[in-house]
Amino acid sequence: MAPVVASVTVTNTGTRAGNGVVQQYATHLGSEVDRPIRDLRGYQRTTVEPGESRTVRFNMDAKSLASWNASTHAWVMQNEPRRPEVGASSADIRSSKTITLRAQ
Repeated sequence: MAPVVASVTVTNTGTRAGNGVVQQYATHLGSEVDRPIRDLRGYQRTTVEPGESRTVRFNMDAKSLASWNASTHAWVMQNEPRRPEVGASSADIRSSKTITLRAQ
């Protein structure tokens, strides 16, 4: 299964260089398995000069969105909507999109 790619453009509208951490989360919508509301999947520190924009990209292995089935002792990809989210923190999500991955 191809990776899920999320990207976000970070723009510094200030007058001084900015340094911050962009975080990527996965939210499972309607999961049959108990999951955290937001699951941290990656982060990148970036420095952006005044007036500059920079694109930050995350590649998330689709298999990492599977869940463990204790009955079959196997990883299972549920046919459920998911929402990759990107932000400064779990309480400050700036971009998201709902997707559906189909098990193969």
